[in-house]
Amino acid sequence: MKDHLHIISDLLWEVCTEIDLHYDDKDFPSLGTMMFRVASGIAALRLDGIPVPEVANQMLAKYERAVGTLMH
Repeated sequence: MKDHLHIISDLLWEVCTEIDLHYDDKDFPSLGTMMFRVASGIAALRLDGIPVPEVANQMLAKYERAVGTLMH
């Protein structure tokens, strides 16, 4: 199971890096479904003690600020 979680970690890094590069702050409210999935991936990693990529934490925090709600 840990291998799957490491794959999730890698995917979170990839997706969140792309979000950071291609979306402006004003676009973040439109990322609701994607950020819900990011939040779910972060929660799965934390539950099993797998380090969360910092960019994933940063993008989730940026989304939460943009929409004014906490997802974690």
